[in-house]
Amino acid sequence: MYAKHFGLNALPFENSPDPAFFFDRGQYNQVLATMTDSVLAGRGLMVVSGPIGAGKTTLSHKLMSDLTKNTKLIWFVSPPLTVDEMIMFIAEELGIPYEEQARVFVIRDIRAKLLELNESGGRCLLVIDESHLINDEVLEGVRILTNLEQGATKLLQIIMLGQEELTEKLARPELKAFKQRIETQKVLGRMDSEKVREYVQHRLKVAGAVPGLFSDNAIEMVAHATGGIPRVTNSLCQTAMRMVYEQQKHVVEPKDVHNAAEELGCARETFHYMIKFKSQKKAPTSVEPGQSSNDKLTQGMKSIPEQLPLKQDGARKEMIWFWPLALLFLSLVSLTASLWYYAQRFNLLG
Repeated sequence: MYAKHFGLNALPFENSPDPAFFFDRGQYNQVLATMTDSVLAGRGLMVVSGPIGAGKTTLSHKLMSDLTKNTKLIWFVSPPLTVDEMIMFIAEELGIPYEEQARVFVIRDIRAKLLELNESGGRCLLVIDESHLINDEVLEGVRILTNLEQGATKLLQIIMLGQEELTEKLARPELKAFKQRIETQKVLGRMDSEKVREYVQHRLKVAGAVPGLFSDNAIEMVAHATGGIPRVTNSLCQTAMRMVYEQQKHVVEPKDVHNAAEELGCARETFHYMIKFKSQKKAPTSVEPGQSSNDKLTQGMKSIPEQLPLKQDGARKEMIWFWPLALLFLSLVSLTASLWYYAQRFNLLG
């Protein structure tokens, strides 16, 4: 859409989980390293939770792209509704004919297949996305699957991805047995403003953008408006770039981010920043040699108190003369009224 206009080789802010745009810094790099180590070491069950749009699915796609071809991937886009549904899906993915037979025999065949895969140097990874929606029955089925092992090696590696509610769900006393099976548990948090800046610049760089496509203040506004959530950051940046493209401009400024936020329904978060930004633009721009803009702003703020007392002193002088003159005027009025009263009275007596 706007890739050619900005000289990009790809759209930088698509919300599809593209491993090429994986932000390999901070918590994302740490969690990916832990996930990779857990799978390669055959540790079994791992749980990753975090806010909506925090990058859990992108993280798992990056993990898949890094694993060797001898890893069999079984992916649940959403949790199965029953244990039988889960067992049937796993069996079919492993090429095991699922017939009308007792669950215990199907699990036996699954174990035999996993053991064969393991002896040939392969592994099997089961990923359950949206795991915060999983019910207790299926959780018990997952716990049973963690028993598929050969000595100290887990034959099935399981990663559960879910929103923050997943952590609360697993903390319930009745799931104590399940929680004991979790080898590793990680929680993704929100990015701070500096990480959002790095995140935006990282995706622009991967897409082949020239430096400065987003002004510093525009990125700062993005960080302020999105709360450090990657998915929201992508949506806001993509909308702002589209608007700039439609205006045939080449740099995204704060007003463009604000307009994009209005379209996405999050303009309240950018409104106060826009006021702050406009007030800074109206401030004096002269800077002494060797003086930074921050020093200039500090100097300007210090000069305000020095100017105020002059106006206040003048006001005090005016107030000092006002009351004596007012009292003198009232006295003259009172004297005139008294003389007039007595003059009228004497005339009446006469």
